[in-house]
Amino acid sequence: PKLLAVREEQPGCAVEADRRLPRSGAALDDEHPQVRRKAVHSLSCEQCKPDSCAVDVRPLFERVIADRSRLVRAGVLGACSLHFLGHQWAVDLVARVAAADPSAKLRAEAQTQIRHLRERWESDDRRRRELPPDLVQKTQRHAGRWVIIRDGRIVAVGHGRELEAGASRYWVAPADARPPRIP
Repeated sequence: PKLLAVREEQPGCAVEADRRLPRSGAALDDEHPQVRRKAVHSLSCEQCKPDSCAVDVRPLFERVIADRSRLVRAGVLGACSLHFLGHQWAVDLVARVAAADPSAKLRAEAQTQIRHLRERWESDDRRRRELPPDLVQKTQRHAGRWVIIRDGRIVAVGHGRELEAGASRYWVAPADARPPRIP
C-alpha cells in the first residue's frame, strides 16, 4: 500500500502518501513503532494534511498515549504541546503523562510543558493585563506569542531571547482563548 512510504523513510507524511486519512488512523496500529510515530505526526501536522483537512485527533491520541513505544508516546506529547494546548483534553493528556508515564524522560518533559503552560497563563492573566491600557492593546497584535517590553514599548516578539536590563516578558493569549484547568 501507499503507506509504505512512511516505512521507507521517504520525505512527506503518511497522509501525503495516501490522501485517504483512515489509513493514517490505521497506521497507529501498525506493528512498527516508527510507522505509528509518523502517523501521529501526520495526523497532527497541518502542513502534512492534504487540502487543509481537519481530523479530530483527540480520540486517536487518547488511545495512542498508552502505546508500548516511548517514541510514539513522545510524538503524542510533542503534538499536544505544540498544537493543542489550547484544548482542555490535550492539557489533561499532558498532565496524565506527567503523572504516570512509564518513562521518566517523558514524565519530566510533560512536567516542563505543564510548567510552561502555567507560566504563559499567569503572565497573561496577572501581569500583562496590568500594563497601561494602550500597551495592553498593542500587545494584542501578537496573540499566542511572547512580547518583550522595556520602557513602556514592545521591543521584541517571540521567546528564547535573553532579557535586557529593565525588560519584561509577557505572553499574549489569543482573544478567543480561555485559560485551561492546569493541574
